[in-house]
Amino acid sequence: MKRKLSLIITAIALCSLMLISGTLAWFTDTKSLANDGNFTNAKLRLSEVYQRLDSTGKKVIQDLSDDEITKEDSQKGITGLVPGDQLKKIPTIENVGGTDLLIRVKLTYSGSVFTLTNGVSVQDDLIAKISKDDWYIVPDTDKKVITLYKKTILPGSDSTSNKALRKITIFNLFKNFEADKCTNEFFNADFNLDVHVDGIQSANMNISKSGNNYTLEGLKTAFDGKKFEEVK
Repeated sequence: MKRKLSLIITAIALCSLMLISGTLAWFTDTKSLANDGNFTNAKLRLSEVYQRLDSTGKKVIQDLSDDEITKEDSQKGITGLVPGDQLKKIPTIENVGGTDLLIRVKLTYSGSVFTLTNGVSVQDDLIAKISKDDWYIVPDTDKKVITLYKKTILPGSDSTSNKALRKITIFNLFKNFEADKCTNEFFNADFNLDVHVDGIQSANMNISKSGNNYTLEGLKTAFDGKKFEEVK
């Protein structure tokens, strides 16, 4: 009986070894694939130099410059201007998102300073300070609203790590309210310049080009009818 039991155990052990050996003998292979996808993003930053200077242009009397304009900041204004003062305003757009953007800017005037006809109107000075190499300039008939279209893309971080290339100055206004031209007509005069910037992805737009620049009509079509939402 002991001999028979011993033979059975031995047989079981041999079967187990055969099963193990058989498993190790198979040719095997295994692979896996996980495809991730993610969207890029679009985000603009608007900053500006905005200062009231004395007649020398060297002393800053009031400084409302801001590295990043918010809705709350946009309501701030220079106060207490007198004849002889100088006004400096340089708004700059930066693409801080990933995707390349097309840019449209609307400059809207209001207030009495812009309707005066004694040679110190700001709108004519402003148009002269906008780079025609960078922007298409489209003023309305009375120049109270000027629409600008950037002729080329404003690249994002997906295209370049060079921050300088992802920035564009809208205009560089240095206005001298000359004392001999600012008469009592300027008593309590006011002005407001609203700078509104829209950006939209350039990819998949199929906009016509003229040389290296997009055409004005193509850019108008890209922006018309689109809904723009602020990215926080």
